[in-house]
Amino acid sequence: MLGSFFGVWYFFNIFFNIYNKQVLKTFPYPFTITCLQFAVGSVIACLYWLTGAQRPKLRKQDIKIIFPLACVVSPSPPHCRELFCFPASIARI
Repeated sequence: MLGSFFGVWYFFNIFFNIYNKQVLKTFPYPFTITCLQFAVGSVIACLYWLTGAQRPKLRKQDIKIIFPLACVVSPSPPHCRELFCFPASIARI
């Protein structure tokens, strides 16, 4: 089951990268595109959360485990580098 999830993720990731490459050929501003994609994804996630359509079922214990990791990973240089530099590398391919 887990292997099929990785396969599906990899399959859709290929199409996402091809789409990004096509967009960056016509609109060569990778930082702007990344910020827009992040903003749209955040709005969609908030709408799901607020409407109750996809509300995560977290206990306080789960949040205590996840929160420190989120604080470390979110502002980390590798994560920021991936968000802002990966689109630029695709544009050069």
